[in-house]
Order: sequence, then C-alpha cells, then structure tokens
Amino acid sequence: MHVTTGTLATANGRKYLQQMCKHFAHEGEVAFSETEGSYRFDMGTAYLTADDAGLTVRFELHNDDAFEAAQHVIDSHLERFAFREGFEHMDWDWTPPPARRSVARFAADTLRARAPRLHAGLRSLANKVR
Repeated sequence: MHVTTGTLATANGRKYLQQMCKHFAHEGEVAFSETEGSYRFDMGTAYLTADDAGLTVRFELHNDDAFEAAQHVIDSHLERFAFREGFEHMDWDWTPPPARRSVARFAADTLRARAPRLHAGLRSLANKVR
C-alpha cells in the first residue's frame, strides 16, 4: 500500500470535510461525521479528519502511480470550497518528481488550465460513458 497525507491549517476544516464528502456522495459510497470521513476512489481510499486546527486527508493508494492524481482530486475540490481563504494546495508529505508525470496527466492539466470549460465538458461526457 502507498500512502500520501495532506494537511490544511484552517478553522473551517469540519466544513470542508462535510462539503467534500457530500460532493463525493453522488459518485459513490461515502461515510462521514462532523470530524471524520472516507471515500473509496478507483485509485484508493481517502480518509479525512478535521478539528479546530484544520483538515487532514490520508490517501491509501493501490499503486505509486496514483500519488499525483490523488493529490490533484483533493486539491482541485478544495480550490472551489476554500476559495475565500486563497487556497492553492494542501501540504502533502509526498510529491512525485516531475519526470513521473504521465503524458495523459500533463495533457489533462494543460487542458484544464487553458480551456477549463472544455475540460469540464469532456470530463462530464467521460463520466456518462462509464
């Protein structure tokens, strides 16, 4: 098992935990309370905990190729939920070297940055095909 853990110092950790879990609930099985939550992604399981000091996400991944995707899925959702705090990314304990970035991930990141509406439309279409 491969693990990566991200932390965010914020007074709104419980709020963000609940927002993320409610959001992910429409895509799969989620379990959460005010201070803990979990969601099983294809790449592994995310365990979320929150307290007065912040939010912590611990990802248990099936393989080491999923670190970047796991970190991205959490960071991209928190960008929307924590925008008032100027959120950019969690402090992750493991970051893959740039050379490990796949061509597909690079293409997706580039498309998301340069054409976010097109990226969102393609993602929506891909989810319907599944």
